[in-house]
Amino acid sequence: MSGAWIGLIDSLRLGGNVTEAVRLGETYADWLQSGLERSILSGTTPRESERMAKRLDRPMVVLLRLCLEQRGNPGLESRVFRLGETLRAASSTAAQITRHLTSNRDDPELEKLRAHLMRARQELTAWTQQDPSNSDGSELASLMRRREEAERALRLSILDEIDPTSLPDARPERVAAALSEDEIGVATWRLTGYSAFQSGGVYEPRQPRLLAWVLRPPTTLQLVDLGLSRPIEELALQWRARDVLGARGVKRRTTPKTPDDVAALGESLRRSLLDPLGIDSARTKRLNWVPSGSVANVPLESLPVGSGYFGDAVRVLTQSSLAEVARTQPSSSGPIRFLAVGGIDYGGGSKSDLGAASRESRSPTSMTFAPLPASATEVERAIALFESAFESEEAPRLLVGAAASRDAFAREAADATFIHLATHGYFQDSEASRLPNPPSSSAVLDVRALVPRSLCGLAFAGANLAKSRSQRSGVLTAEEIMGLDLTGCDLIVLSACETGLGLEEGGQGLASLQAAVHAAGARTAITSVWPVPDEVTRELMSEFYRQLWIEKRSKADALWIAKQKIRKARENDKPRYGVQDWAGWILSGESGR
Repeated sequence: MSGAWIGLIDSLRLGGNVTEAVRLGETYADWLQSGLERSILSGTTPRESERMAKRLDRPMVVLLRLCLEQRGNPGLESRVFRLGETLRAASSTAAQITRHLTSNRDDPELEKLRAHLMRARQELTAWTQQDPSNSDGSELASLMRRREEAERALRLSILDEIDPTSLPDARPERVAAALSEDEIGVATWRLTGYSAFQSGGVYEPRQPRLLAWVLRPPTTLQLVDLGLSRPIEELALQWRARDVLGARGVKRRTTPKTPDDVAALGESLRRSLLDPLGIDSARTKRLNWVPSGSVANVPLESLPVGSGYFGDAVRVLTQSSLAEVARTQPSSSGPIRFLAVGGIDYGGGSKSDLGAASRESRSPTSMTFAPLPASATEVERAIALFESAFESEEAPRLLVGAAASRDAFAREAADATFIHLATHGYFQDSEASRLPNPPSSSAVLDVRALVPRSLCGLAFAGANLAKSRSQRSGVLTAEEIMGLDLTGCDLIVLSACETGLGLEEGGQGLASLQAAVHAAGARTAITSVWPVPDEVTRELMSEFYRQLWIEKRSKADALWIAKQKIRKARENDKPRYGVQDWAGWILSGESGR
């Protein structure tokens, strides 16, 4: 059916019948929007949402290209914007609906279904953490089916209770109404290349481009063509290249690396990515940012502007979809509880340098997680600040040493308002996740594509100990975190390396730890997009909590002020730290201003 729509739209467009092409594009977008909303309300699982996003990839390309070629059609642009942002929010919406209708209910059958789903996720994760070199993929396929069957059973159990108003409202006027006068929204889309039929039967190859929807209140919607995506993504990768970055657990370099070429790369990246958006820093004080592709790993606040940085004037809040801006989540009521985890005993010895292991290991089973001495002090300082700010609240809960297990964390996090995790994070961006013996010779079974959330995780007590498929490891993956209930969590800080990294899933954003904690219900998260030094992280986090709890700053302001303190620190009349030491932290979700 979609193929017929696409063929007709292209035929009209290339035949010069622009008016009819736009009219048909509007009707097509409405038809897709209706089908997408019906799917969300009819009990779609997160996995079905991901497959739906892949099916809509081609239609989105056609509609975005039509918007790009025929600008100034508000009806078409409004519909395509709404469709894209609803699509981006589909998986999180499905998870939110299920969590809302199944949490905190005294229903033995529901509890049984939830437990069954968590076991299925754990078994799937355990499999992905093993060496797949001798597998033909059949066991993985079976485990994936079990997980999806468990997801579907839980979803179907509450199907009759789903409220149509729980759908995300991504109409531009609705999103704009949720923005303040000094706030804008920007959602980027990577327009993948495709061959458009040309006159004479010649097909013209198209190179991927990076587009951006810019939404300003009251209802100004603009589509900006940022140009070919490859040069921008290459700039992004060069700017955050690992050879200028440190890692949590690695001693800070005596001379921070802030060479002129890194500053020049930052300038070039800002000119390519931000300047075309026309952001007036005198009027705009907050940017809701929905990134795609490699630009998702760029902390915009840290791009140079003159003698300072973009964040000096504008606070950046990362979102999975601009539909999230218009979604209101009820604040948690009751006691304010703080859970702090640090000084973890990973067991089994350590290495003095985690850097290469954390980035290049083939799986969590081959990693060795080094001790993080500064993390113990980090959580102790956070606890002291919490006790000073919330004297009448419950005593903070602290998990340290061997007591900081993944099971203890999952149990204690269930009713925490604030969560601080000071540990190692990892993201397996390597060929290790590829299975060498696919089920058929015509396809390569790739764990990266099939179970992307199993490729990033956090280390807990015992993470270095010997593992087998019958043993639970000290690693908690994003796949498992999605199964936790963090509905009462106002803020979770993943004070670890690369917790904002993940694989892009078509129109669904990154399959990262950041996305996982939001899917589990956390309203705001702080994560990192590159390895972070242990000592500097301790200082930055202490200042962040002081600004948040003692000075009563918003989360966005508190984080930027903490970054500024690190940035301005001096030693022997020279900067003590480089950009790589403070820039990699990203705030996502609600700002709490």
